[in-house]
Amino acid sequence: MPRKRPFSGFFTRNHRRHGEKNSRVPISITIREPVPLDQARPSVAQLPDHIVRHILSFLQDLRPEDILKVASLSSSLYEQARYVQHRVVHINLDKRRHIHDCLDLIMCRGLLPAIRTLKVSGRDYDELLKEGNEILTRLADMLPGMTGLRDFDWQVGRTTGQHDPKDTTAVPIPAPIMELLPPELRLHTSVFCKHSKESHAQAREFLDRLTNNKSLRTLSVQIRFIEEQDCLETMRVLRKVLLSCPNLTRLPLLDIWYPTGGCYSYGPPLMGGLYCGLGLSNGERPQPLEELGMSHYPWGIEGASHCQGYPERGFEWDYWAETFDWSRLIRLNHINSCLVPAITPKLTGLRELKFKVFSWDEAGFLGEIASPLEILSIPGWYRVDNKPNPINRHGATLRKLKIHKPEREWWTNRHSFITAPDLVQLSNGLPHLEELAIDIARDENANKWPYGVLDAIARFPILRTVELWFPLGNEPPAPRPLLTVSSARHLFSYLRERNESIQRLILHSGAPLPPSLLEIALLGNKPSWAMHNSVTFVCNMVYDGDAEEGSLSVTCPDLSTDMNAQLRRLAQQADQGRMDPRELDGDRIRLQAALDGPLTMDEWEAWQDEQHVRWHKAYREQNTVLGRFVIGPFKRVLER
Repeated sequence: MPRKRPFSGFFTRNHRRHGEKNSRVPISITIREPVPLDQARPSVAQLPDHIVRHILSFLQDLRPEDILKVASLSSSLYEQARYVQHRVVHINLDKRRHIHDCLDLIMCRGLLPAIRTLKVSGRDYDELLKEGNEILTRLADMLPGMTGLRDFDWQVGRTTGQHDPKDTTAVPIPAPIMELLPPELRLHTSVFCKHSKESHAQAREFLDRLTNNKSLRTLSVQIRFIEEQDCLETMRVLRKVLLSCPNLTRLPLLDIWYPTGGCYSYGPPLMGGLYCGLGLSNGERPQPLEELGMSHYPWGIEGASHCQGYPERGFEWDYWAETFDWSRLIRLNHINSCLVPAITPKLTGLRELKFKVFSWDEAGFLGEIASPLEILSIPGWYRVDNKPNPINRHGATLRKLKIHKPEREWWTNRHSFITAPDLVQLSNGLPHLEELAIDIARDENANKWPYGVLDAIARFPILRTVELWFPLGNEPPAPRPLLTVSSARHLFSYLRERNESIQRLILHSGAPLPPSLLEIALLGNKPSWAMHNSVTFVCNMVYDGDAEEGSLSVTCPDLSTDMNAQLRRLAQQADQGRMDPRELDGDRIRLQAALDGPLTMDEWEAWQDEQHVRWHKAYREQNTVLGRFVIGPFKRVLER
C-alpha cells in the first residue's frame, strides 16, 4: 500500500478552533513510493530518504527558490522537500494570525523531527493576552517531539511608546519551555531593558532563569539606566550568569549605558556615584569567548568619584585584557578603544571583524593584527586612510569585504568614495574575495554610471556577490541616472559581460535612516522623502534545468510578490506613464520609484497634501463617532 501523508497545499473547509481563532486543517493525499523510470540506470528513487534530504539541504542553502521546483516534480520529492524546508522554523509572535496554521501544518505532516533550529521572536508580546500564552503552551507541548532540535533562539520583548527598540523589555522564556530544553541544546537569547525599575526587575528575573544554564551559548545584553543602583543590581545577576554558564562563549552585544538621543541626555554623575559594571575581580573571568561586541560599558576606574565600589586596582579594561582568554575569539563585532592596544597581540584566532561607525584607528589595528581575517566590515573608506594596503595584508584569506555606512554621513568632509585605481589594487591583493559591498558614486561630470569603477569591480577573479549603495539625497530631485528596474538589469548585464563569475548583484538607491527622536522633536513627524523613495534591487542569475546559459532575474525586496509581478509587467510596456501621486500609498510609491525613479518635488508635495487631507478627514470622522457614541451619552449621564 502506498503511504498516505497530509498535503498542505489544499485545505478543507472544516476549521479547528484555537481560542477565538479559526485555523484551516490540511487534507490528506497519497504519497507514492518513487519508482525509477529505467531499472538499469541509477536513479534518485533508489537513494534512501536521509541521503535525498542531505542533497536537498545543500540546494536549500545555495538556492532556496529551486527547492520549490523540486517539490513540484513528484509527491515523494514534495514530501522530502517540505521536510528540508522545516529545518529552520520561525515563530513570530507579532503575526499571531498565521501561527496556528503553521503549527497545525507541522503537526499534521509529522515534521517535528525535521526541525533543527527553532526561532521565537516578537516585539509586541503581551503576557496578558490569552492567545499569546496559548501559542507558547502549544510550543511547549510540541518540544518533546522535536528530536532533531539543535538550536533554540528566543528574542521576545514588549515595546512601549513609539516602538523604539530602546524602549523594549525582554520577556523571559516561560518556565515550561525552559524545563524542556535538553542540556545538549544550544540556547541563543537576548536580555534588554529600559531605564525603569519595572523593566530592570523583569530583566533580573530573566537572568536568574539563565543562571547555571548549560544550554546557553549566546547572550546579547542591552541595558539602559538612569539610577546607578538599578543597573548595579541587574549587573550583579548578569555577572552570575557569565561565571556560572559553562558553555556561554558568544556575547555579540554588550550595550550598557545611560539613555541617549532625544531632548535629554544622561551620563555619569559629576559629583560622584556608584560603580555599576560587572565588577569581576580576583581572577574571575567568563568562559573563553568566541564572539564579542561592545557598544557602551561603564568601565571601572580605581579612585574615580563616579566608580565608588569598584573592587579592583587600576583600570577595569586592563583587568579584562590581562585576565580574559582572547586566543579563541573568532568574531569581533566592535570593542572599546581602551581594550585595543592590550589585546591586539592576543587575537590569534580572529577571523571576522566588524567596525562600528565611530571607532578607533582601523588602519593601524588592521596593520597590527596577526591573525588572517576572512570577513571584514569597515564604516567608510576613509577609516583605512583611503589606502588598500591595510586590507590587502589579509589578502590570502579574505573572502568578504564591506565598506559602508548610512548615507547621512556620506556628506562629511572626511568621507570619500573608493576609486577605480584603489579597487584595481584591491583586486590584485584579494584573489580569494567572493563578496564585495561598497558605497559608490555616479560619474557626476558625465552624468553617467561609474563604468570605470564597475570595470575595476569586475577584475576580482572569483567574485560572486556584489552589493552597491548609490546616493539618493534627502529631498528631490534625485541624482541621475536614476536607479530603476531597467537600469538595475543594465548594470548587472554590464558586470556579467566582464566577469561571468558574478552571480548576484544587490543595488540600493540611497541608505537613509529613520528620523531620530531629536529630529522628530525639532522638525515634526513629517514623512521622509528618502525613506519612501529608497528602493533595493536584487539581481540573480537563474539557471533552468541543464541549461549552461542562465537568465537574469531582477526583483525588488521592498515590494510584495504580486507587486513584483506588476513591476515586471509594467517595465515591459513601452509607454506606461507616471502614476498620479495623490492615489499612491507607501507601497505604490516604492513601485513608482522602482519603475521610473523617485517622486519629483511637485509629485511629493501633491502626495503630502493628499495625505494631510486624508488625515484630517479620518480625524473628523473619528471625533464624530466618539462624540455620538461616547462623549454624548456620558454627558447625559452626568447631567442626570
